[in-house]
Amino acid sequence: LKVFICGGASVPPSLIREAADYFKKAIVTRVYGSTEVPVTTVGVTDPDDVAHAAETDGRPGIASVRLAEGGSGEVLARGPQMLVGYVHAADEETVFDADGYYRTGDTVERDENGCVTFVGRSDVLGGARFSLVWPRLKPADPDL
Repeated sequence: LKVFICGGASVPPSLIREAADYFKKAIVTRVYGSTEVPVTTVGVTDPDDVAHAAETDGRPGIASVRLAEGGSGEVLARGPQMLVGYVHAADEETVFDADGYYRTGDTVERDENGCVTFVGRSDVLGGARFSLVWPRLKPADPDL
């Protein structure tokens, strides 16, 4: 095994530490993202930095990330992996800012190393955030 990645919900630091102990040669880390902007962070890829891999969700990767409040706050994200939009344009009015960043509703803290850690959601419904609209898909590229 070369890479062990966890995401999709809050990952306990103990899981990352145990996996790093078990998979000695693998990169073991957490990641953060959403349906709208998958893989917003890429985790900590240094196998010797288990502390940051276990305690944070890593650094932004191909996504551009802004925090509404600076060092901590709501995640605003955009990138080439971001959805094109929703089926109904009216559903986009409050979820994208003027610069095209997706307002995740997720709250994170950013540390001095640039790593972010998920700390909560600003719009929790029934214990989990979910979209009530369907993403609009790009047509398939016939040259692929």
